[in-house]
Amino acid sequence: MKRILLSILMVGIVLLGACSASSVISVTAEELCSAYKDNEAAADAQYKGKILEVTGRRELTGSSGIDRDGNPYTIISSESLSGGVRCWFSPEDVLQITKLGLGKEVTIRGKCYGYSLWTVLLGECSAVD
Repeated sequence: MKRILLSILMVGIVLLGACSASSVISVTAEELCSAYKDNEAAADAQYKGKILEVTGRRELTGSSGIDRDGNPYTIISSESLSGGVRCWFSPEDVLQITKLGLGKEVTIRGKCYGYSLWTVLLGECSAVD
């Protein structure tokens, strides 16, 4: 009986791990921005509230990469939307942003908060190695 319960528990753990890994959506900045430009409602249904790994060229607009609330951010550029993908990090992760390098291709993981003023919003971000 203990073996059966242990086997069931092990299968459950493996399946839970597989579900967690598959819940991250990999997308390029261009694909994400195009989806929002073409149909915001459909893009929200596909991406909003979900964890994304967004890949694209890192650029920075604004004077410092710190918003008015003191939160560091970076931008992944897009041809489709002038604002690209704005990625907010926690203040403790400001060094992570500086290590990414401007103009280089990066992958950033974060939660999609939708679209505002020609920009896709990604929060709770971290750089993916």
